[in-house]
Amino acid sequence: MTKRNRAIRWLALLALLVCLAPVTGCALLLVGGAGAATYAYVNGESKKYYPYPVDQAWPAVHDSVQALGLPIVEEKSNALGGRLESRTVDNQKIMVKLEPKAGATEVGIRIGVFGDEDASQRILAEIDTRLPGGMIPVRATPDVHVGVSVSR
Repeated sequence: MTKRNRAIRWLALLALLVCLAPVTGCALLLVGGAGAATYAYVNGESKKYYPYPVDQAWPAVHDSVQALGLPIVEEKSNALGGRLESRTVDNQKIMVKLEPKAGATEVGIRIGVFGDEDASQRILAEIDTRLPGGMIPVRATPDVHVGVSVSR
């Protein structure tokens, strides 16, 4: 096989992989930076991992929602996770879910039917003030928007 044929095969393989990446259901996300808060926005839900067990993350999430002046409509928490429901000023449902993930807690926030990335990010930023060291999930689905906001 000549160098040219080998190069063409590699380019064809690369093109195939690029075309198949959105269909496989997982895109590798590596985002970070000193002093930056990061989150993943997946199918209308903002998600972030915190290196704390659920029983430590829950009070921080609860206090963050209250600090933002959002009413707590319903709440439930145990060792297997937690759910907190609130409402926006225009009565859209805010659902905050906590799930234990290998020594950490995944916090997911969905606002309304289709999600509100900016409002979800504001809630995560408030949680960040109480739970430092949060990070985005390493694997996410193709409909991912990664947000990075620098905190001062």
